[in-house]
Formats: sequence, C-alpha cells, structure tokens
Amino acid sequence: MLLNSRLSDRSGRRKAAVWPWLAAGGLALFGSYAAGSHFPVALALLVVAGLCLYAPYGPYFALVSTLAPAGVSGAAVAMVNSLGALGSFAGTYLVGWVRGTSLGDAGAFAFMAAGALVSAVLMLAVHEPRPSGTRPGTVNRQPTAATTRVLELSRGFQRSPAGYSAAAAPMRRLADRTGLPAIAGILHDTDVLLVLTAQGTQHLQLRSAEGTRNAWHATSLGKVLVAGLPERERDELLAAGLSAVTARTVTDPAAVRAALDAVRERGWAEVDEENEVGVRSIAVAVPPPHGQAPRLAVSLGAAVALTGADELRAHVPALRACAEDIAAHMDH
Repeated sequence: MLLNSRLSDRSGRRKAAVWPWLAAGGLALFGSYAAGSHFPVALALLVVAGLCLYAPYGPYFALVSTLAPAGVSGAAVAMVNSLGALGSFAGTYLVGWVRGTSLGDAGAFAFMAAGALVSAVLMLAVHEPRPSGTRPGTVNRQPTAATTRVLELSRGFQRSPAGYSAAAAPMRRLADRTGLPAIAGILHDTDVLLVLTAQGTQHLQLRSAEGTRNAWHATSLGKVLVAGLPERERDELLAAGLSAVTARTVTDPAAVRAALDAVRERGWAEVDEENEVGVRSIAVAVPPPHGQAPRLAVSLGAAVALTGADELRAHVPALRACAEDIAAHMDH
C-alpha cells in the first residue's frame, strides 16, 4: 500500500495504480481455488489476492477526490464509504449463500474473483484527468520565465513579514494532532481567500487549494473573521447579498447576524454543509493586536460521514492553541 501510493503520487496517475491490482487479485483468487489440492500454493495465492486487493486503497480514494466536482467531493467520499459498508455485509452474505448452493466453494471463489475483475474493468472505463503539465505525446515542459517569477513572488510573500509563513509550523502540528486538514484564510472583498493549507493524517483527506475563494457567509473562516469586524463593516457585508452555495447555506441576513453574534460570544465558528455538501468545519481567528480586527483565521475541515459535529467541536481547544501559537510568532 505504501509503495503503490508513493509511486502513484510521483507519477500523478491514479487509475494505473488501481486496476492492475484488482485484476491480479481476481486472477489470484481463481488460481487459489484451482490449486486447492496443493495447499501451500493455494494459500500463497490467497495471500497474493489479499495483497493485491488492499494495495490500491490510497490511489483509489485519491482518484475519487479528483473526479468528484468541487462542491460534492465530501458527499462522494461519503457515498463510497457507505457502499463499502454495504458491501462488507452483502458480499459476505452472498458468498455464504453461494457456498450453500450446488456451486459450493468453486462458486464462492468464482463470485469473489469475478467481483474483483469487474471492478478492474469498471476502473479501466473511468476517464482520469491527465497529470497537470502534460499532454499526449509530450513530456513536461520547463516553466517559462514568467511562471517561475510568479512562483518566486508568491513564495517570497509567504516568507515575508506580510505573509503567513509563521502559520505553517503550528498548522502542521495541528493537522498531525487531529488528523484533519488545517486551512488558513483571510477576508478579501466578500470572499474568504485560502492562503495556507496543511494536510492531515487520515487516510481520507479533504483538499483545498491555496488561492481558492469561497463566499464568506458559507464558511467557518468567513464567519469568524466577519464576526470580529466593526459593526458598520459587518452591516455592509450583510447588505451586499448572501447567495446560496448549497441547499444548506444560510442566506437570511437576520439569521446570519444572529450566528455572528453567537460566534463573537463563544470565540469560534462552525458550518455544516453550507459551503460543500458532505463537509463540515470549525474555525477560530488568530488573535490580532489590541484594538484591531482579526485578519487571519484557521479552520479544521472534515467529511460529515467520518467526523461527527461533536467530535469536530472537541478540537476547538487545539484549534485555539494553534491560533495563539501563530499570533505569538506573527509580525503584525
């Protein structure tokens, strides 16, 4: 699993790290039954089948996140996990049922092997986006001078006193401690701009790219930042119009104002599938210098199917500690 995932990350190709293993696992199951009279061979092939069926887990879930539209990646992961849980029950039941028929053990092994082979064929039918920077018949080109300069400027800003390099180490520690992705954002016009991310350690990860913009009223980052603004500025944002991002986005100005008041009182914000279906998050603002409004906030995001609301709220103390650590090292 580790080697296959590492190779898949290096090449940027997910499908090629999934379907061959599924096909090999199905063939190994067939072979294990066929060699039943030679127990050492049958057992060895059964071990090979288990290896092959587990090896593609990482690239497979990475492919799910890549293929799902941006607004429903959380729901896609939830659906995959739900079908997996259903399969663990239905598959076991069906194998037992097949063994009880005239097909016996041969039918049970054929059923399991066929399932793996069909999965491999379905995976082959999936259209996978090409790794960025490539096209048919070409190799990766060297970046242009303009592209290189843009990257240098962006990295230079991150490292500068005006940037957010001070947040990187605390956010990595937070992500390692909670297993969830940590995201830092600032308020820009009527959006939240994501400026820094740190991936967690869970085997399933929500991914948010730096530079992404989201509506402030649909995110925990936006709500905690706006809650700290002077009342006049909050009123201007509320009056600018609140559009629905998902079916659960709160767009009534009075309701959002009440939520902001609650955020100011408790010191942290949360959203539940308001910005992305299947995703919930909590956020706290990095403490600003006395008398100023917060300009940076940090959040933790989680898939609804994997992390309950109370479980996510239990990370508020760790999130606050991270924000205070950032403030202590940040040049305001």
